[in-house]
Amino acid sequence: MQAAVTVTPSRIPELLLNLATVRPVFVWGAPGIGKSSLVRDFAQSLGLECVSLLGTQLAPEDLIGVPQIRDGRSVFCPPEAIARDEPYCLFLDELNAATPDVQKAFYSLILDRRIGNYELPKGSIVIGAGNRATDNALARPIASALVNRLTHVHLEASAKDWLAWAADSGIHPWILDHLTDRPDHLWSKPPKTEEPFSTPRSWHMLSDALHSFGRDLDEETLRVLAHGTLTPAHAVVFCDVAPHDAGFLPPTEIAGRVRVHGRGGTALQPGIDLLHRADDFPPGAPILVITDGWCDALRVRREHAYLIPQGGRLPFTPRGPVFRVR
Repeated sequence: MQAAVTVTPSRIPELLLNLATVRPVFVWGAPGIGKSSLVRDFAQSLGLECVSLLGTQLAPEDLIGVPQIRDGRSVFCPPEAIARDEPYCLFLDELNAATPDVQKAFYSLILDRRIGNYELPKGSIVIGAGNRATDNALARPIASALVNRLTHVHLEASAKDWLAWAADSGIHPWILDHLTDRPDHLWSKPPKTEEPFSTPRSWHMLSDALHSFGRDLDEETLRVLAHGTLTPAHAVVFCDVAPHDAGFLPPTEIAGRVRVHGRGGTALQPGIDLLHRADDFPPGAPILVITDGWCDALRVRREHAYLIPQGGRLPFTPRGPVFRVR
């Protein structure tokens, strides 16, 4: 389905509050941009349990139930996950990836809020979600009769919304710094080949891995992690500018131990920011910035100096002294 109008994640709670409480809603969006977590968070905000049914893992009988004989008649008993006494949020995830038979089984739940003789408790809400056919994901056409009975909301990734969430959710500071400088790296279109691609979900995965390795992370492992979760071009840039913190070194120990990590990029600010935030970096310690001169302007709040090759120059007016080496 083509999106005529898209919304960012920050708009979803308001839309669902006024739509899903009266009519079923279908949330469209690319893989990994947070559709499922938004629905679960919305249900939690209403005090409703969120029961997720994954369309790709269901057969029709999983919804219709198993027949039992009562008084000489067959009665279909809906599954326990659906048949509940209290109102809840029924989340039909990957609905448009389900087989046509499973989609038909969903009809009565979506249209009539019932399955067989069981009716959803009053106050329950039904929300569906799925990927678009243009996302190179498993997606099947939805019958026009069903399309016409759903309110469709098209979700797009938003770096501003995601960073606001990430700042309070323990996302690794390297990732926060990177996406603040390069918000276009938050999401990229799913490739036609089998390779990783950047999404809010994949950045979250990378953050978990960075936290897990902690200070034991080396350059080679960083490349493995980044290239295993991100769009290749994004991974190269991230590894190039990610700060490598070896801890505080006294000036007498720096000689002969300086080593350039990565290809040598232009964005040095993430490393400076890391030192400003580091609890174990002495407040009065100066910073020596070693660069070939091909770098963006820097904001350094403490005493600092620059070390550049003889004949080189900085593309900005430095506030600290500049030393040159042959």
